[in-house]
Amino acid sequence: MARWLGGQGLPAVSPLAIGQPVVVSGRAVTFWHELPEHRQGSAADLCVLLRQPHGLPLPDEDRLGLAVGLLDPFVRTRDRIEAAEAMPESGRAFLPGERERLRAGWDTLSADWPVRLIHGDAWRGNCAVTDDGRRCLLDCERTSVGPPAWDLTS
Repeated sequence: MARWLGGQGLPAVSPLAIGQPVVVSGRAVTFWHELPEHRQGSAADLCVLLRQPHGLPLPDEDRLGLAVGLLDPFVRTRDRIEAAEAMPESGRAFLPGERERLRAGWDTLSADWPVRLIHGDAWRGNCAVTDDGRRCLLDCERTSVGPPAWDLTS
């Protein structure tokens, strides 16, 4: 995804042009170009970057070689609730039902929203600004199709 975004002119961290991923001890490992000295971006820096993917046409799955899925704001939440060790039993009993209630509301709400290409995990920590002022998006694995407003939630 990051390679495709870069090809669209979006300043995003880019993977090295080698056969990837490499499997080491059963885990996928990827290699990326190192960014020059940089700082975390501001909210304004992030907004400048987010206008770009929101304005791109949705990627063609055949040319991209992978499907860009629909945003799922509840991804991994069930597993996180179940794995939370410090959660009292009352929370463990409450949260699954609350998750389902929120999901039903999301499905109703998002049906009327326009969809575009979104970053999916847009927060200041996923925006780098180099010492010479160039902005760069990081962490593009949640890039998906969804309402652009989602990228403003963080």
